Amino acid sequence: VAAGTPAPVLITRSPVAEKPVPEISDDGIGWGRYTFTDATVRDNDSAVGEDVKRMWTADSIAEAQDVYTGGGDSVVAGLFGLTATINNLQQISTSAQTTMATDPIFNFYRYAFYEPDLFDDQENRDVWDFANKVVERAFSTGAGGVVLAAESVVVMHSYLMIMRQLNQATQACFTGDSSSLRYLDSAVAIWIGEEQGEGLFNSGYMLYSMSQLAIDHYGFPEIESDENYELMVLFNDAKSILSTCTNTNTEAFKAMRMKVKEINTAFVKVFVQNWLWYASAGDKVFQDLFTAALVPHMNACGAGDYEFLFDNQELFSGDGVGTDIILTTMPQFMACLGLTCDDLGDATNSETPKLQESIDGICDSLPAYSDSDFFAGYQAEDNAIEARQEARFDLDVLQINIFMETNALSTANEWYEHGYNSMFNGTSQSLKNIVAYATAEKGYEDELSGWWSSYFTDANYPDKFITDIFFGQGAYAQASRGQKAAAVASMFQAGVTHLVVAQHLQDAFNDCEAEKNGNPHVDRAAGFMIGSIEGPRSGGNPAKTGTMLYGLANEICEFFDKCETGGDATANEFILFAFDDIKQWLYDNNCDSGISIARESLLPMLAVPVIQGLLVIADASTSAPVQSTLEELAALDVFARALLPQINDANGTSAATIAAATDFNPNQKAVPDGTAPIFDALRFVLNFMKVDCDVIGTLDAVSTQSTCAPQNDDVPLIAPPSDTETKLGDDLYTTTTYVKNLADIALDIKQMEDNLELGRKEPALVIYKDGQNSPIYDKFGIKTDVRAIADFSTNASNTMSNNPIYQVTVFALEDEIGEYLGKDARSYADTVVMSFFESQDDSSTIAAEAAVVLNIGMEVINELYQQLDNCRNLRIRDDDGIHSIDQVAALYIGDGEISGNSNQGHLLYNLAEKMAITFGTVDPSGVATANLKFLRLLTEARLDLSFPQACSGDLSTVRKLTRTVNKMIPQMTVVQVQALIHSLLENDKKRVFVHSHAVVPLIRACNEVTFDYLRSKLLNVTYQETEIDAIITRIYDSLFCFGLTCEDIGTHQEKETGAKCTAPSSLAPMVGYRPRKEVTEYAKVDLDIKYLDILMIKGALGPALDLYQFGLHSSGLAAD
Repeated sequence: VAAGTPAPVLITRSPVAEKPVPEISDDGIGWGRYTFTDATVRDNDSAVGEDVKRMWTADSIAEAQDVYTGGGDSVVAGLFGLTATINNLQQISTSAQTTMATDPIFNFYRYAFYEPDLFDDQENRDVWDFANKVVERAFSTGAGGVVLAAESVVVMHSYLMIMRQLNQATQACFTGDSSSLRYLDSAVAIWIGEEQGEGLFNSGYMLYSMSQLAIDHYGFPEIESDENYELMVLFNDAKSILSTCTNTNTEAFKAMRMKVKEINTAFVKVFVQNWLWYASAGDKVFQDLFTAALVPHMNACGAGDYEFLFDNQELFSGDGVGTDIILTTMPQFMACLGLTCDDLGDATNSETPKLQESIDGICDSLPAYSDSDFFAGYQAEDNAIEARQEARFDLDVLQINIFMETNALSTANEWYEHGYNSMFNGTSQSLKNIVAYATAEKGYEDELSGWWSSYFTDANYPDKFITDIFFGQGAYAQASRGQKAAAVASMFQAGVTHLVVAQHLQDAFNDCEAEKNGNPHVDRAAGFMIGSIEGPRSGGNPAKTGTMLYGLANEICEFFDKCETGGDATANEFILFAFDDIKQWLYDNNCDSGISIARESLLPMLAVPVIQGLLVIADASTSAPVQSTLEELAALDVFARALLPQINDANGTSAATIAAATDFNPNQKAVPDGTAPIFDALRFVLNFMKVDCDVIGTLDAVSTQSTCAPQNDDVPLIAPPSDTETKLGDDLYTTTTYVKNLADIALDIKQMEDNLELGRKEPALVIYKDGQNSPIYDKFGIKTDVRAIADFSTNASNTMSNNPIYQVTVFALEDEIGEYLGKDARSYADTVVMSFFESQDDSSTIAAEAAVVLNIGMEVINELYQQLDNCRNLRIRDDDGIHSIDQVAALYIGDGEISGNSNQGHLLYNLAEKMAITFGTVDPSGVATANLKFLRLLTEARLDLSFPQACSGDLSTVRKLTRTVNKMIPQMTVVQVQALIHSLLENDKKRVFVHSHAVVPLIRACNEVTFDYLRSKLLNVTYQETEIDAIITRIYDSLFCFGLTCEDIGTHQEKETGAKCTAPSSLAPMVGYRPRKEVTEYAKVDLDIKYLDILMIKGALGPALDLYQFGLHSSGLAAD
């Protein structure tokens, strides 16, 4: 609060004459409504109001300053219970470090007025005189500064002294000291002051008078304000409580703490009302005074970023500092204190219309925060009172951190032991109790609390860690103030949160198994993990002031490029979705599914932001010297401690490595060997922790700083466990085995497309031939190679021998020496793709498109037929078949697809969505019909393979699986036919060339004449534009070859064509014979014979046997 340009004019307040002195009540200053225990304390301490009056009525700034500093025969002397000498108003502030060092409200204020760094430089100084500086600044504003300075003394000095006396009364109650009632007397005396008339407006000079002034401004008739009435009741309640205090009655102490909280809230209401009035009246100077009074409380609620109060150059300059942020965050601040719209007051009769407008605006927003069942977008059950209160533990964490930052360790311990902000059944709940709840071992398998107890050899390690710091013991005894604060805050954020969530979830599952509603525990877990500071909206508090694990994730995600557009960290989105999924399962009383999501997804995901934080801080700490006071060294130590119990359970060597690199020891250098050992240690345990390294991401986009990518070629990449689910396409399809590495082949396509669009063929070709994003793992989960799209084709002769579609295609394309376009016909797909890379023409992204259609498309088909061969030859064990079906899904959908979205994704699913829109074959669900059918059939195939001993010699599974696969292939062909017709209508000959290779060769097994015609026109690209309708007609006539109908293909929605697709009559003549009944399906048996002939020629005996036993084209001959 340094001096700046003084304000020349005060709009609404100016020096005034002495206020009328009311008749002295026979009952004294409390008017008989509060009976003072000690009349001496009453008379002496209420005299503070006399000095304020003398300042108020001073004829000049100099005279007022003389009163303030004691030159005017000050009557302030010997306020009750003060050991420091206070002989004037100024010394209330300048002696505050001695008299108020442990007072909670004083520490809120100095934390708001001073930058944290100053506490290291000044923590041993005797003066924290921010209130004095506010008054001095008021004096500098000119003639109007007399009243401003006098009221500054009331708002700052007297208020802080009242709260100090109330805190002393509370502490005296704890020890059973009889002085507690006299401390209360002092607070009441300072609140009312001398010469205050009961319920009068222009009377008195202290906080009672200030509340009366507020309702006067609001347009009320002369009556006692609701706040003053409430305060009188509360002070009497406090007196009743204090009368029961003994050194053994801790309940009285706890009750008094909460009563003081209520009293403080009532005073804050007065500050809010005055701030609103001055802001609405345009008096930005007096508005600044109440800004200085309000911001420390708002800061202690974490509603926003109020750093504008640090070293402010504009206080009382007339600019109204912080107006916008105060108005914006007022609703959340009110919810924090439990204030309602009624507490803002009714200003309909005010002479300042803008006042009621401001109140209405705040009240419109207040319901979103007050008693909200939403936490950062997560929706708890209706009226989830316990979850709301659980979320408010974050306020205790925030306020404990404030006390730690200001070195008020005993106050921090009081908040920890007895709580402050979270109330259950009218009683404050403490973090100490919640830590005890979270660490209790109940004997469950893989119990997190058990891992902690075992690793630290302490049943309640977090409690010991925290209390050791409060009492100057343990590893942090010699730590700096900031390091102690960071250590405690990090333990709550990273360690306790994980334990609390795990315990609540276990209790939820216990309730579910007892056929009770377990979701209140799920909501409480979510509330604790997110916290109230984040507010109700998705993405949390935009000021990033949250103190719990959710806030850590949002703060740290930017270092890994893992922040979503809505503001949420990727990890947070996963976690909140998992909470929702668990609740849904518990609603259905499906306890096992809820447990599965918790163990396989939610609880492992909680480790992600902690791992990210560990890596960020480790990287930043490598340059810290020995004896460094860097706060981050404490966070590094605690983040590691929060992870070590789980890491040690997976791999003791990794745990020892991380502990050695991160252990807090001022006498040793942190992270002595750099971050590489930490990254290495994490790589070897993430699988066991069920944490996906891709969700963690890469630190600062440096490839070597990833828990996925190796530091060098000698360090292996570790795959997640094989039973790790992979969510493909925005939850479009969830596999039961890990196939993300295969789905990431889509990233190769995307990068090829990106390079080709910029005309960079060479890097695109390197990705195509050598691979980039799709790792190959051995049976131990160690990366051995990278998958390349080219290999799907160039290795096809070895991998696709049992693929009938591939064999027919090669048969149709190859010449007499087994070549196609001068190269091995068995690698025809690679030949087509390479033709575009080798072309001098601008081929845009066609090479990448061809790789999808031909290389990847045939690999999808190959995976399906490979499963038939494995099943037939009894090569499937356990989940092998399921994994292969999941691989099909990964190759078909890929990474980045969104259900029904033609603008996302890069593989066949995406092509199908585009073609469905073009041909009007979108299902009512919004998804391409071909995609819908394909995925349904894929699920059916997975079900066929999921039965115990499905492929154990009984041909029933092979038969069912064969017919399911034979229904899936046509759905892929639908897309290829649509794409071919579309390319023809666009006269896009390059894409005609690509899609022809997926369609035309298959016609050879049906109609040699049509095949020869289409090969000549399409594969050789010799057609003329005038021939397009005839070509499309030939394609329509060949649909029966693929088991398709006109309805499957649809009608182009934009281009007209003379070609018409008509379904053949079921009674059509067959070489002159006219059937009287439907026999078409029986007639198709000749297609099976033709297929069988080709397969025998190609030596594909397995597929030939399947076709012979189970059929392909003729459903009329199919056995049940």
